[in-house]
Amino acid sequence: MDIFYDYCLSQTWEHYHLIPLDQFIAQSYTTLLQTLSSTPEKAHRPLRYLVEQNWLGEYQTLPNIEHSLQSVSQRFKRPTHLSPALIDLREQEDKFIQDFQLFHPELITHSKQSLKY
Repeated sequence: MDIFYDYCLSQTWEHYHLIPLDQFIAQSYTTLLQTLSSTPEKAHRPLRYLVEQNWLGEYQTLPNIEHSLQSVSQRFKRPTHLSPALIDLREQEDKFIQDFQLFHPELITHSKQSLKY
């Protein structure tokens, strides 16, 4: 669901931000790399990989979602095949987006409340 919701966010981005998604991603990567020295050394390699592979931008298309699902499948100890779930996303994309649009405001509220503590 996390990957699917990333896709849904990319498809509805203009409802949530005035900055175009590609510009936001570029700014995020710049900030991430500028603050890398304040992150644990262990995180440097994965974060650099995230930027180099453009993970945030990759979730904008269904073929890239399929690739991501295949990659995640390979990380499990037991054989797991997640890419067939893409069929559900393709067939019910509108429903996933509607569900995301209900969930996203709740996520924002929860995040803001968590930051207060």
